[in-house]
Amino acid sequence: MGKKYKLKLSKIVPNISLETLHNEKCFYGISINNPFTWGKHTKLFLEWISQNFAHCNVLIVDYLYRINEYISFGGNTQDAIDKSLLLGKIIEKRLNEDINKISSDKFTMIHWKDYIDSNPNFIKHINYLKSNFNNNERFQNNIRKISKLYVERLIKREESLFLTKEESINQSNSYIIEELAIISCLVESNYCVSIYPGTQLSILKEIAKGHFPELDTSLKNGIYIDLTVKKIK
Repeated sequence: MGKKYKLKLSKIVPNISLETLHNEKCFYGISINNPFTWGKHTKLFLEWISQNFAHCNVLIVDYLYRINEYISFGGNTQDAIDKSLLLGKIIEKRLNEDINKISSDKFTMIHWKDYIDSNPNFIKHINYLKSNFNNNERFQNNIRKISKLYVERLIKREESLFLTKEESINQSNSYIIEELAIISCLVESNYCVSIYPGTQLSILKEIAKGHFPELDTSLKNGIYIDLTVKKIK
């Protein structure tokens, strides 16, 4: 027999009961560079979401991955985009297989660029966040800290790094700001609950806890759920 696994709810920020969220809509981010979001345990995550939420947007984070491609390999920007979108299509096929085994009416699959193009408020949100990054030192430092840790992990693992460390950090800052802008749009559209296998961005949790009261952003209304997988003994 194969190994059996179960999900464990690691954390909800803000600290509220899962039972109070059963009528809420959520989103599940599928990260290209985190196979844990689309690998062998995906069906387990989707089943859990189906049992606990009214509807879920499965967001394939492919177009955003172009920035990581550029950090690692440089070259032509369009090549980075094309590779990212191709990976997104491959992952979509795999996800559809799992979704069709559960309850397809509970899920809507969306690609990153399609969501940007269909949401008129995206530009408003990303411009607001860029402005705060440039003018709010505490907000900027928090994002830079996340980016620095990410780049240092790449260096420690001896992964390909086309850009200098500082250039890579700057690109990573752009990645995070674009990610925050999309999440702003989702929360604004009443998809307030973010589901993620692993640990979500600390800046999201800090905002949800009220640690950035000066920010006028829908991110304050976000709810962030971290999940882990445990082997059943």
